[in-house]
Amino acid sequence: MSVLNYLLEGLNNSNIDLTPLLNYAKQYNSSEELLRSGGFPISLLDKVAFGFDAEDMTTIDPKVLNIKWKDDWDQVKYEVQKSGLTPKQWSSKIDLSEPIDVSYSKGKFWIEDGHHRSFAAKTLGKTLNANVEIDEKPIPKIMGTKNYNYDEFVRDIYDKSTNIS
Repeated sequence: MSVLNYLLEGLNNSNIDLTPLLNYAKQYNSSEELLRSGGFPISLLDKVAFGFDAEDMTTIDPKVLNIKWKDDWDQVKYEVQKSGLTPKQWSSKIDLSEPIDVSYSKGKFWIEDGHHRSFAAKTLGKTLNANVEIDEKPIPKIMGTKNYNYDEFVRDIYDKSTNIS
């Protein structure tokens, strides 16, 4: 089944708004021209698939972060306990200006580096500066399948863009 048929039959993820992709494709005279230009920008695909693009996301609420490296998180809690300070006192001594490193995969945000800052920000109710990297592929999220040919995806999105006004 082509992507176009897939989309027209309403089988794509109903939470995904394809309008930005369709509008982007309309600026080209053919699907071949779109492909030769490099296709869809990854930032656009990420925004459509995940609702954000890593470059636009520069801050994050520590409440949405998940712990990937449990030993690192346990080390922070151990340091707070051994400091003799309350968690708030300890947290107020942490410099929150440096961004933490965060990955996005499996629909969640994961702390890669910055466990001390994450703990402090969460304790103090502050947001964090963040470097976010999206580790998921946007096309499978958009199409609901993991094995899809990129060229066919681009061509079919282009074809759909020419069938709408």
